[in-house]
Amino acid sequence: MDNRKQAKPMRISRIGMTGAALFTTAFGAVAEEGLDIVLSEGTPVVATPWREAAEAGGSQSQLGKVSVVDLDGQAFDHAVRVQTLGGVQDVWSVEAMALNSVPVRAGDVLVASFAVRAVESSTDQAFFRFNFEKASPDWNKSISIDLGVGPAWRRFTFPFKAGMSFDVGEVKAAFQCGYPPQVIEIADVRVINLGSDVDIDQLPWTRMSYPGREADAPWRAEAEARIDRIRKQDLTVEVRDEAGEPIAGAVVEVEQTGHAFRFGSAVVPDVIAADTEDARRYRRIAAELFNELVFENAMKWNNHGIGSPETIEAALRWAEEHGMTVRGHTLVWPGWRWLPESVHRLESDPQALREAVNRRVVDTVTAYQGRVHEWDALNEAISNRDLMDILGNGVMADWFRLAYGADPSIPLYINDYGILTTGLAPSAKQDAYYQLIERLLAEGAPVSGVGMQGHFGWTLTPPSRLVEVFDRFAALGLPIKVTELDIDITDEQLQADYMRDFLTAAFSHPQVEGVLLWGFWSQRHWRPNAALFDAAFNVRPVGEAYRQLVHQRWRTRESLTTDAQGVVRLRGFKGDYAVRVSIGNRSAVVATTLGDQPARLVMTPE
Repeated sequence: MDNRKQAKPMRISRIGMTGAALFTTAFGAVAEEGLDIVLSEGTPVVATPWREAAEAGGSQSQLGKVSVVDLDGQAFDHAVRVQTLGGVQDVWSVEAMALNSVPVRAGDVLVASFAVRAVESSTDQAFFRFNFEKASPDWNKSISIDLGVGPAWRRFTFPFKAGMSFDVGEVKAAFQCGYPPQVIEIADVRVINLGSDVDIDQLPWTRMSYPGREADAPWRAEAEARIDRIRKQDLTVEVRDEAGEPIAGAVVEVEQTGHAFRFGSAVVPDVIAADTEDARRYRRIAAELFNELVFENAMKWNNHGIGSPETIEAALRWAEEHGMTVRGHTLVWPGWRWLPESVHRLESDPQALREAVNRRVVDTVTAYQGRVHEWDALNEAISNRDLMDILGNGVMADWFRLAYGADPSIPLYINDYGILTTGLAPSAKQDAYYQLIERLLAEGAPVSGVGMQGHFGWTLTPPSRLVEVFDRFAALGLPIKVTELDIDITDEQLQADYMRDFLTAAFSHPQVEGVLLWGFWSQRHWRPNAALFDAAFNVRPVGEAYRQLVHQRWRTRESLTTDAQGVVRLRGFKGDYAVRVSIGNRSAVVATTLGDQPARLVMTPE
């Protein structure tokens, strides 16, 4: 999540195109048929040729070089070369950009088309982000998409709608290149305005995908083997009569009633507490699909101190009544924009500031002791450093110690974004997060778990790469939880496939203990395109993919018949079970749990 740019991007509004020739790229295919005609019909939004308007930019522009180079043997004679040097902090640190030369109105359909190749890279690809965004805060984006290229030229074409109106010089077409040292070349850049009366679904566009999506991709068999090994356990049921003799031919029905793995979602306490038809449907779906909740914004400090006490209390009671655990989010989010104004006013008084934050930690943990089962103690500390800049880095370990002192039984997580969502790109953020956790542990901070957000756009990290990231952080010896998953794309099949594959990769890793979505209903979702259900609670393909895995494929339901020794054996997913045995008009039902050790039941029908 780019904390510079909080405005929600307008996304490409289509799910497919037929009847066009395809030019294969590393990330998908672009429909080329009719592209030149489309690009010739509109009004150029930035100067053509783009290279004449392009200039260097970015928050660390001194760490990059932007120049124009001559090309031979290509369809275009010149390219803009962007060299990224070492030391960049963010993807927007280095960019080549050009401002709009004509006005743009909200709702206008634009087409961006460009060719890119990698010249130098430490891997087999170089990476960049294309943004059409406001040229000043709050950096409102009409499109933002991360891409990778190899040494061959690749063309990308993306239609999109302008998210707001811009006068001349207010919006920029930018190629952000803040990655480890690399050189890319960008050519034939065109951003064309086709007006507001164009059917965007009929325009050529680059179809996105991800490596490992194939049905026979090797990672799938490896993941399934791990799932069978770590997520299942053996259950033996022996059926005997009152004299202890085995009963052959008895029917044993095994029904899983709950998962040991945490499958959860962010919810809105105001909706949980409301007495409306929408609220009732919202609660019903939440109870059916999830066993863990997090209250999206209500417990953040800048949201009424510790949220709205009445609705939080109602939501906690409802979760308790339905056997659902609740995560707390978040004790400290150490950037001014996430803190109450009353705290910001203490900026010049470090001692008072320290005391205010300490009270927040202790009072909040104490207030929800025994009801919130774990906390995000520290949130997004890599990019939000305002408190640490005043109080010192050691204060982060202090917050963990204070929370532990208020409730030694509660797990305390660190949480951050940009760990899983980098595609195949090298990630300085992953390095910084790992090093921060290492430092906290070395300082004796009682960090109990590693939280990884997962706010995906069109850059979909391959499942095999997800496993590699989990492996890396597993070396810290802490549980991992995916805390904020959503997939904000409008290709519904791609979205559903990636939900399936992301969940499979996470569920297959022994250190991952849960996956929480960041909402499920479009009317109460910060990225409505990513929701499992639309406004009328119709399930979308992404929601069906989630339900098929979590509540069908990964849920054990068996009906078996005892052998001559009165025994049935099976292997089921870990969690809670109801086991019923019956023969004739006699039966018995018991509740049991499959955990880390094999389970054995001896039952007698009555």
